[in-house]
Amino acid sequence: MTAKTLKKRGAIDCTRGLSREQRAISRSFKKLQSSLTSSCSDGPKSSSDDMKGSGTSIKPKLSHTEKCIRRLAKQMLKQDEMLFACSGIPLPFDTATKLDLTRIVTSACLVRKFNLKRNRDDKLRVEVRLPNGKSTLGFLGLYDDDIAIVTSLDFLEVVPLDLDYKSVPVSSDDHVIAVGRAFSSYSLWALDGVPCTECSKTWVSSTSDTTKAVLGGPLIQNKVESKGRLLGMTLDLNHDDKRYTFLPLGSLKERLEHFQILNPKVIDFHNYSLPKGVSRIIPSGFMLVINQLKALGYPLPPPLVL
Repeated sequence: MTAKTLKKRGAIDCTRGLSREQRAISRSFKKLQSSLTSSCSDGPKSSSDDMKGSGTSIKPKLSHTEKCIRRLAKQMLKQDEMLFACSGIPLPFDTATKLDLTRIVTSACLVRKFNLKRNRDDKLRVEVRLPNGKSTLGFLGLYDDDIAIVTSLDFLEVVPLDLDYKSVPVSSDDHVIAVGRAFSSYSLWALDGVPCTECSKTWVSSTSDTTKAVLGGPLIQNKVESKGRLLGMTLDLNHDDKRYTFLPLGSLKERLEHFQILNPKVIDFHNYSLPKGVSRIIPSGFMLVINQLKALGYPLPPPLVL
C-alpha cells in the first residue's frame, strides 16, 4: 500500500475513469497545446542573423502559453508520485456490520509518513495493491505507536489472517523469513534473518540487504518442523544498525482486540471515545469538514463514519 497524491480514485479497475479535476487539466493541456502550435506557425520567424553570437547560445524566451503547458505537464506527472510503500496483513472479515469491508493491519510507519507529507490541499491517498495486481483505495483509521488499520470497501480477493494460531516464543537459534509485497510489480519479497540475542522483538537480515517492503508484512519461522509458523508482523527498520522490530502474534491479537477490531461493539456515535492509547487519522479530503465540526463544538465521529 502507498500514500500517493492521486486525483484518480484507484489505479486499475476500481474507478469510473478520470476524475473531474483530471479531465479539466487534460482539456486545458490540449487547448494550450493547440494555441501554442498555431502561434508558432503564424508568428514571426527569426532570421539567421538574429541568432548569431560569439561563443554564446541564444535561447528563445518562453511564452506564457509554453509556461502554462509545462506547469500543467508537471502537475499531471506528479499525480502518481509514490511517497511511501509498505506491506500489510488482511484481517478476518467482519460479517456483523452492514457494510462489506476489508481491513488490513500494517505498520504505523504509513501513518507517520502520511502525516509528514500531508499539506493544505489534503489530496494524499492510500492505495492498496492486491495480489492479483489490481488496486483500490484504502482509508487510514485507527493507529497507535506500532500498528495502523487500513480499511477498503467491499470484500477484497485476499486471504485473511487466522489469529487462532497459538503464539510461540522466538528463540535465539531460530531463523526467520520476513515477507512483503512490492507495490509496483506486486511480486513477493522475502528476507532471511535471525533474531537478535541482545534485544528482544528485533531481528536482522542474514545478508546486508534491507527493504521497507517487508514493513507491515508477516514474520515467519523458518523451520521445517514448524511448517512456516507465523511469528508476528514486522514494524520498523533502524537504518543505523539495520535491525527490524516486530510485534509478536499474541501481542498483535491483543492490540486488535483493544482497537475493537476483533470484538466490535455497538457504538453510540454521540458518546464515542477512542480506546486508551489509540489515535485516529482524518481521512483525505475531510480536513475542512473536521475543522468545521471542531469549531462548532461537535464531537468527532468514529472512524469511517465520514
